[in-house]
Amino acid sequence: MSRRSSERQKKFKMSEKMTVGPPTLKARDLDRMLGFYEGIFGLEKVGSETQEGSVVLGLDQSATQSLLVLRQNANAKPSSEKSAGLYHYAITVPDRRSLALAYSSLTEDGIRFDGLVDHIVAESLYLHDPENNGIEIYRDRPRSYWFDADGNWKMGAARLDIEGILGELEAADVVQLSGNPTVGVFPNGTAMGHLHLRVTDLEKSTRFYHERLGLNISIDMSENGVVFLSASDYHHHIALNTWNSLGGKRLQPNDLGLDSIVLNIPASDTNKKFLDGLKTSLENAKFDEEKNEVSSVDPDGISVKIVGIGDERP
Repeated sequence: MSRRSSERQKKFKMSEKMTVGPPTLKARDLDRMLGFYEGIFGLEKVGSETQEGSVVLGLDQSATQSLLVLRQNANAKPSSEKSAGLYHYAITVPDRRSLALAYSSLTEDGIRFDGLVDHIVAESLYLHDPENNGIEIYRDRPRSYWFDADGNWKMGAARLDIEGILGELEAADVVQLSGNPTVGVFPNGTAMGHLHLRVTDLEKSTRFYHERLGLNISIDMSENGVVFLSASDYHHHIALNTWNSLGGKRLQPNDLGLDSIVLNIPASDTNKKFLDGLKTSLENAKFDEEKNEVSSVDPDGISVKIVGIGDERP
Protein backbone atom coordinates (compact mmCIF):
# COMPACT_ATOMS: atom_id res chain seq x y z
CA MET A 1 0.00 0.00 0.00
CA SER A 2 1.33 3.45 -0.85
CA ARG A 3 1.87 5.67 2.14
CA ARG A 4 3.20 9.04 3.11
CA SER A 5 6.70 8.58 4.43
CA SER A 6 7.97 10.10 7.64
CA GLU A 7 10.82 12.52 7.07
CA ARG A 8 14.35 11.28 7.62
CA GLN A 9 16.90 13.63 9.09
CA LYS A 10 18.76 15.68 6.50
CA LYS A 11 20.89 18.79 6.64
CA PHE A 12 20.11 20.24 3.23
CA LYS A 13 16.59 20.97 1.96
CA MET A 14 15.71 21.53 -1.68
CA SER A 15 13.78 24.65 -2.63
CA GLU A 16 10.03 23.98 -2.56
CA LYS A 17 9.80 25.94 -5.82
CA MET A 18 11.96 23.42 -7.67
CA THR A 19 10.64 22.18 -11.02
CA VAL A 20 11.90 19.49 -13.36
CA GLY A 21 13.83 20.83 -16.33
CA PRO A 22 14.50 19.29 -19.73
CA PRO A 23 16.24 15.91 -19.66
CA THR A 24 18.98 15.41 -22.24
CA LEU A 25 18.73 12.24 -24.33
CA LYS A 26 21.54 10.74 -26.38
CA ALA A 27 20.21 10.14 -29.88
CA ARG A 28 21.88 7.78 -32.32
CA ASP A 29 19.76 8.96 -35.27
CA LEU A 30 19.06 12.62 -34.61
CA ASP A 31 17.10 13.18 -37.83
CA ARG A 32 14.75 10.30 -37.04
CA MET A 33 14.24 11.56 -33.50
CA LEU A 34 13.52 15.08 -34.75
CA GLY A 35 11.04 13.62 -37.21
CA PHE A 36 9.16 12.19 -34.24
CA TYR A 37 9.41 15.14 -31.85
CA GLU A 38 8.76 17.83 -34.46
CA GLY A 39 6.49 15.90 -36.82
CA ILE A 40 4.47 13.87 -34.29
CA PHE A 41 4.70 15.85 -31.03
CA GLY A 42 4.73 19.21 -32.81
CA LEU A 43 7.66 20.57 -30.78
CA GLU A 44 9.92 23.26 -32.19
CA LYS A 45 13.61 24.05 -31.91
CA VAL A 46 14.14 26.64 -29.18
CA GLY A 47 16.97 29.16 -29.51
CA SER A 48 20.37 27.98 -30.69
CA GLU A 49 22.05 24.63 -30.17
CA THR A 50 23.56 24.34 -26.69
CA GLN A 51 26.53 22.38 -27.99
CA GLU A 52 27.55 20.94 -31.31
CA GLY A 53 25.14 18.14 -32.16
CA SER A 54 22.54 19.16 -29.56
CA VAL A 55 19.02 20.39 -30.27
CA VAL A 56 16.75 22.05 -27.71
CA LEU A 57 13.01 21.48 -28.15
CA GLY A 58 10.06 23.36 -26.70
CA LEU A 59 6.42 24.19 -27.35
CA ASP A 60 7.37 26.96 -29.76
CA GLN A 61 10.31 29.14 -30.73
CA SER A 62 9.41 31.81 -28.18
CA ALA A 63 9.39 29.39 -25.23
CA THR A 64 11.68 30.51 -22.42
CA GLN A 65 11.81 27.01 -20.95
CA SER A 66 12.42 23.93 -23.02
CA LEU A 67 10.97 20.44 -22.68
CA LEU A 68 13.73 18.25 -24.05
CA VAL A 69 17.31 18.26 -25.34
CA LEU A 70 18.53 15.75 -27.93
CA ARG A 71 22.28 15.19 -28.25
CA GLN A 72 23.72 13.37 -31.23
CA ASN A 73 25.82 10.30 -30.36
CA ALA A 74 26.18 8.04 -33.38
CA ASN A 75 28.13 5.50 -31.30
CA ALA A 76 25.44 5.09 -28.64
CA LYS A 77 24.22 1.55 -28.08
CA PRO A 78 20.83 0.43 -26.70
CA SER A 79 20.94 -0.05 -22.94
CA SER A 80 19.38 -2.97 -21.13
CA GLU A 81 16.33 -2.57 -18.89
CA LYS A 82 18.51 -4.34 -16.31
CA SER A 83 20.84 -1.34 -16.15
CA ALA A 84 20.43 2.17 -14.73
CA GLY A 85 18.86 4.84 -16.91
CA LEU A 86 15.56 6.40 -17.89
CA TYR A 87 12.34 4.54 -17.14
CA HIS A 88 10.34 7.43 -18.56
CA TYR A 89 10.12 11.18 -18.59
CA ALA A 90 6.68 12.63 -17.93
CA ILE A 91 5.04 15.61 -19.62
CA THR A 92 2.13 17.14 -17.73
CA VAL A 93 -0.75 18.89 -19.50
CA PRO A 94 -3.01 21.39 -17.73
CA ASP A 95 -6.38 19.62 -17.79
CA ARG A 96 -8.42 16.59 -18.92
CA ARG A 97 -9.43 18.14 -22.24
CA SER A 98 -5.73 18.65 -23.01
CA LEU A 99 -5.12 14.97 -22.32
CA ALA A 100 -7.97 14.10 -24.70
CA LEU A 101 -6.44 16.33 -27.38
CA ALA A 102 -3.03 14.69 -26.92
CA TYR A 103 -4.50 11.19 -27.13
CA SER A 104 -6.60 12.01 -30.20
CA SER A 105 -3.87 13.81 -32.12
CA LEU A 106 -1.29 11.10 -31.45
CA THR A 107 -3.75 8.35 -32.36
CA GLU A 108 -4.56 10.17 -35.61
CA ASP A 109 -0.84 10.15 -36.36
CA GLY A 110 -0.60 6.37 -35.90
CA ILE A 111 0.89 6.23 -32.39
CA ARG A 112 0.21 3.00 -30.51
CA PHE A 113 0.25 3.48 -26.75
CA ASP A 114 2.11 1.18 -24.38
CA GLY A 115 -0.46 1.74 -21.65
CA LEU A 116 -3.43 3.86 -20.52
CA VAL A 117 -3.42 4.06 -16.73
CA ASP A 118 -5.45 5.74 -13.99
CA HIS A 119 -3.06 6.43 -11.08
CA ILE A 120 -5.81 8.11 -8.98
CA VAL A 121 -3.55 11.15 -8.45
CA ALA A 122 -3.28 11.47 -12.24
CA GLU A 123 -4.48 10.03 -15.56
CA SER A 124 -1.67 8.87 -17.84
CA LEU A 125 -0.83 7.86 -21.40
CA TYR A 126 2.34 5.81 -21.97
CA LEU A 127 4.31 5.52 -25.20
CA HIS A 128 7.90 5.52 -26.44
CA ASP A 129 9.93 7.41 -29.03
CA PRO A 130 11.82 5.85 -31.99
CA GLU A 131 14.84 5.03 -29.82
CA ASN A 132 12.68 3.44 -27.13
CA ASN A 133 12.79 6.22 -24.54
CA GLY A 134 9.76 5.88 -22.28
CA ILE A 135 7.30 8.78 -22.26
CA GLU A 136 4.34 9.53 -20.01
CA ILE A 137 1.78 12.23 -20.82
CA TYR A 138 -0.51 12.95 -17.89
CA ARG A 139 -2.89 15.34 -16.24
CA ASP A 140 -3.12 15.71 -12.48
CA ARG A 141 -6.41 15.28 -10.71
CA PRO A 142 -7.29 17.97 -8.14
CA ARG A 143 -5.39 17.57 -4.87
CA SER A 144 -8.60 16.60 -3.08
CA TYR A 145 -8.30 13.22 -4.83
CA TRP A 146 -4.73 12.57 -3.73
CA PHE A 147 -5.19 11.51 -0.09
CA ASP A 148 -7.48 9.24 1.87
CA ALA A 149 -9.20 10.22 5.14
CA ASP A 150 -6.04 9.38 7.09
CA GLY A 151 -3.82 11.54 4.90
CA ASN A 152 -2.20 8.67 3.01
CA TRP A 153 -1.48 8.93 -0.70
CA LYS A 154 -3.95 7.11 -2.97
CA MET A 155 -1.44 6.28 -5.71
CA GLY A 156 -2.67 3.29 -7.73
CA ALA A 157 -2.86 1.73 -11.18
CA ALA A 158 -6.23 1.01 -12.79
CA ARG A 159 -7.74 1.01 -16.27
CA LEU A 160 -7.98 4.50 -17.71
CA ASP A 161 -11.46 5.73 -18.62
CA ILE A 162 -10.40 6.81 -22.10
CA GLU A 163 -14.02 7.09 -23.23
CA GLY A 164 -14.69 9.57 -20.46
CA ILE A 165 -11.55 11.52 -21.33
CA LEU A 166 -12.54 11.74 -25.00
CA GLY A 167 -15.93 13.01 -23.86
CA GLU A 168 -14.13 16.23 -22.85
CA LEU A 169 -13.51 17.10 -26.51
CA GLU A 170 -15.62 19.78 -28.10
CA ALA A 171 -16.94 19.66 -31.66
CA ALA A 172 -14.44 22.32 -32.72
CA ASP A 173 -11.59 20.15 -31.40
CA VAL A 174 -12.61 17.24 -33.62
CA VAL A 175 -12.78 19.48 -36.68
CA GLN A 176 -9.40 21.03 -35.86
CA LEU A 177 -7.70 17.65 -35.39
CA SER A 178 -9.06 16.16 -38.60
CA GLY A 179 -6.25 16.04 -41.15
CA ASN A 180 -3.87 18.01 -38.92
CA PRO A 181 -2.94 15.66 -36.09
CA THR A 182 -0.09 17.64 -34.55
CA VAL A 183 -2.46 20.51 -33.74
CA GLY A 184 -3.33 20.48 -30.07
CA VAL A 185 -0.81 17.87 -28.90
CA PHE A 186 0.61 20.16 -26.22
CA PRO A 187 -1.17 23.39 -25.26
CA ASN A 188 0.16 26.32 -23.24
CA GLY A 189 0.70 25.23 -19.67
CA THR A 190 2.43 22.00 -20.68
CA ALA A 191 5.60 21.29 -18.66
CA MET A 192 8.01 18.55 -17.71
CA GLY A 193 6.25 17.09 -14.69
CA HIS A 194 8.54 14.37 -13.36
CA LEU A 195 11.29 11.90 -14.16
CA HIS A 196 11.20 8.17 -13.44
CA LEU A 197 14.61 6.51 -13.27
CA ARG A 198 15.83 2.93 -13.32
CA VAL A 199 18.35 2.48 -10.50
CA THR A 200 20.43 -0.48 -9.35
CA ASP A 201 20.30 0.03 -5.57
CA LEU A 202 17.12 1.66 -4.28
CA GLU A 203 18.49 2.49 -0.83
CA LYS A 204 21.64 4.18 -2.18
CA SER A 205 19.74 6.22 -4.76
CA THR A 206 17.07 7.21 -2.26
CA ARG A 207 19.77 8.45 0.12
CA PHE A 208 21.30 10.54 -2.66
CA TYR A 209 18.08 12.23 -3.77
CA HIS A 210 16.67 12.56 -0.26
CA GLU A 211 19.69 13.28 1.93
CA ARG A 212 22.09 14.83 -0.59
CA LEU A 213 19.65 16.74 -2.83
CA GLY A 214 17.17 17.41 -0.05
CA LEU A 215 14.02 16.07 -1.71
CA ASN A 216 11.15 14.81 0.45
CA ILE A 217 10.16 11.15 0.27
CA SER A 218 6.51 11.59 -0.63
CA ILE A 219 5.51 7.96 -1.23
CA ASP A 220 7.62 5.08 0.06
CA MET A 221 6.81 1.81 -1.68
CA SER A 222 10.31 0.39 -1.33
CA GLU A 223 8.81 -2.99 -0.45
CA ASN A 224 7.57 -2.97 -4.06
CA GLY A 225 10.84 -1.64 -5.46
CA VAL A 226 9.87 2.00 -5.98
CA VAL A 227 10.21 5.31 -4.12
CA PHE A 228 8.69 8.68 -5.06
CA LEU A 229 10.34 11.98 -4.08
CA SER A 230 9.27 15.61 -4.31
CA ALA A 231 10.55 19.09 -3.56
CA SER A 232 7.19 20.12 -2.10
CA ASP A 233 3.81 18.50 -1.43
CA TYR A 234 3.55 17.22 -5.01
CA HIS A 235 3.12 13.46 -5.48
CA HIS A 236 6.55 13.23 -7.12
CA HIS A 237 9.17 15.03 -9.15
CA ILE A 238 11.55 12.04 -9.14
CA ALA A 239 10.69 8.33 -9.02
CA LEU A 240 13.23 5.54 -8.55
CA ASN A 241 12.63 1.86 -9.25
CA THR A 242 14.60 -1.40 -9.30
CA TRP A 243 11.87 -3.51 -10.96
CA ASN A 244 14.24 -4.80 -13.64
CA SER A 245 17.53 -3.11 -12.77
CA LEU A 246 18.30 -4.34 -9.23
CA GLY A 247 22.01 -5.11 -9.05
CA GLY A 248 22.51 -4.13 -12.70
CA LYS A 249 25.08 -1.93 -14.40
CA ARG A 250 25.58 1.80 -13.87
CA LEU A 251 24.72 4.16 -16.72
CA GLN A 252 27.54 4.07 -19.29
CA PRO A 253 28.74 7.04 -21.42
CA ASN A 254 27.63 5.40 -24.67
CA ASP A 255 24.32 4.01 -23.43
CA LEU A 256 21.53 5.17 -25.69
CA GLY A 257 18.91 7.33 -23.99
CA LEU A 258 19.41 9.33 -20.83
CA ASP A 259 22.40 11.66 -20.71
CA SER A 260 21.52 14.01 -17.85
CA ILE A 261 18.65 15.44 -15.84
CA VAL A 262 17.97 19.02 -14.77
CA LEU A 263 16.27 20.41 -11.68
CA ASN A 264 15.38 24.09 -12.02
CA ILE A 265 15.46 26.49 -9.06
CA PRO A 266 14.14 30.08 -9.19
CA ALA A 267 17.14 32.39 -9.28
CA SER A 268 15.83 34.18 -6.19
CA ASP A 269 16.27 30.94 -4.20
CA THR A 270 19.83 30.30 -5.36
CA ASN A 271 21.38 32.54 -2.75
CA LYS A 272 24.79 31.94 -1.19
CA LYS A 273 23.38 29.96 1.75
CA PHE A 274 21.48 27.63 -0.57
CA LEU A 275 24.41 27.12 -2.93
CA ASP A 276 26.91 26.61 -0.11
CA GLY A 277 24.58 24.07 1.48
CA LEU A 278 24.09 22.27 -1.82
CA LYS A 279 27.81 22.12 -2.59
CA THR A 280 28.53 20.86 0.91
CA SER A 281 25.80 18.22 0.71
CA LEU A 282 26.79 16.91 -2.72
CA GLU A 283 30.01 14.97 -3.07
CA ASN A 284 32.24 16.06 -5.95
CA ALA A 285 29.86 18.85 -6.92
CA LYS A 286 30.93 21.34 -9.57
CA PHE A 287 29.73 24.94 -9.66
CA ASP A 288 29.51 26.91 -12.91
CA GLU A 289 29.02 30.51 -11.83
CA GLU A 290 28.38 31.75 -15.38
CA LYS A 291 25.52 29.29 -15.88
CA ASN A 292 24.39 29.47 -12.23
CA GLU A 293 24.56 25.68 -12.21
CA VAL A 294 25.65 23.01 -9.74
CA SER A 295 26.30 19.56 -11.18
CA SER A 296 26.89 16.18 -9.62
CA VAL A 297 26.53 12.47 -10.39
CA ASP A 298 24.14 10.09 -8.64
CA PRO A 299 25.18 6.59 -7.44
CA ASP A 300 24.38 5.10 -10.87
CA GLY A 301 26.41 7.59 -12.89
CA ILE A 302 23.42 9.74 -13.89
CA SER A 303 24.43 13.38 -14.30
CA VAL A 304 22.26 15.75 -12.24
CA LYS A 305 22.27 19.50 -12.80
CA ILE A 306 20.66 22.02 -10.47
CA VAL A 307 20.14 25.26 -12.40
CA GLY A 308 19.07 28.69 -11.23
CA ILE A 309 16.53 30.18 -13.67
CA GLY A 310 14.48 33.36 -13.96
CA ASP A 311 11.43 33.49 -11.70
CA GLU A 312 9.02 34.17 -14.56
CA ARG A 313 7.53 31.03 -16.14
CA PRO A 314 5.93 31.03 -19.60
